[in-house]
Amino acid sequence: MCQHIQIPFNLPRRREDGISIVFDVDCWYEPRRENHIFTYRKKNFIAFEVLNKFFYLKESEDKHENGIIGSDFELAYFLKLTENIAEFSFKLDTYYLKCILILLKCFEVVENRSLLEFLQSLFFYGLVVQKESLSRKDRFDLENAFHSDIFKKPNFSIQKSLCYTFLNMFMITFVFNDGNLIILEKANELYDILLFDKHIPYKNLLFNDGKAFSILEKTLKYSNTFEIFKYILNLLNINSIIIDNKKSKPLDIDVQFNIVSLENFKSFTISNFNESSSLQNLNQFSKHVRKDVEFGRLVNVSCTKYEKIKIRKLEISPEVYNWIFQKTYIKVIYIENYTPNDEPLTINNFTNNISLTKLALINVRIVLSFVNEIFKLQNLTKLSLESCIVEPF
Repeated sequence: MCQHIQIPFNLPRRREDGISIVFDVDCWYEPRRENHIFTYRKKNFIAFEVLNKFFYLKESEDKHENGIIGSDFELAYFLKLTENIAEFSFKLDTYYLKCILILLKCFEVVENRSLLEFLQSLFFYGLVVQKESLSRKDRFDLENAFHSDIFKKPNFSIQKSLCYTFLNMFMITFVFNDGNLIILEKANELYDILLFDKHIPYKNLLFNDGKAFSILEKTLKYSNTFEIFKYILNLLNINSIIIDNKKSKPLDIDVQFNIVSLENFKSFTISNFNESSSLQNLNQFSKHVRKDVEFGRLVNVSCTKYEKIKIRKLEISPEVYNWIFQKTYIKVIYIENYTPNDEPLTINNFTNNISLTKLALINVRIVLSFVNEIFKLQNLTKLSLESCIVEPF
């Protein structure tokens, strides 16, 4: 095994035959070339699996191997950054960000603490140091930086490292559970895994309480941080958002619910909003929620604006209740253990909803004529009644 081997990267040169050798990578014991600009060592701050393989050559093999690494950007310069982050001497726009990410991908970066520190420095430099100095079009654009076929391959595995880096930079407490990202107010908090609905085919972003949601919402108030977080969710394939206000406290009055407007989300669940907090917060929520979401659930909460609704043990006003069911685009509704204004359900609750295809009622009071009249809704194909109380009027 080569114990002291070093890998020098040399400046580009053009051979006599006119073929451009972009980078000539040799494996030597000591770099001696005048045009040497970077040497990869075992203790390089950022480690790469591709380059580490040179350190494990058999003793019987030659002491050096020649090869060519083709690149359409200054590869050696970006490799130098992985040795010393202080080498940053450029504006960190989308192009430079893409070069760095391609380097991490193609050289199979080793995922460890050093990588997290490197990415955190990168984010800090791009988001804070340069925030005021760059025009909007030149700023850090993670989506465009990843817009390359090279990142569509399944072996690209720094997604979580990017997420760890971004959230740690803002001191956001979080954990991962089976691909789901949980945002916590404090470390080691318990969270409700039952909110991960097996019938919703998406990974989730779960806010463990309203305070945790408020903290991240305020962190993302700047457009560049908002866009980066959006694309990190894309990389993690997270398409469902859950807000569990388990302490049932009103959210800060200035919380805008901008996060829910992200086009990432195909599903939404809000849980444990009671009467005192629901009207103000959820009216604000309704201004930002998207209309093209596939699934929506309410668990101990007030209102939503999605195609699938699940309602259980609610404490809401009749106004909010009617607002839910008079929406024309809601397709699936579940109601459990609730009747608005202490009155039985009637067909009048649903007359404006022309999209409803499925209605499930569990332990709900209904009027006698409800069962016959509900099928007058032209698109309703399934009605499920369980433990319902039928009243004459």
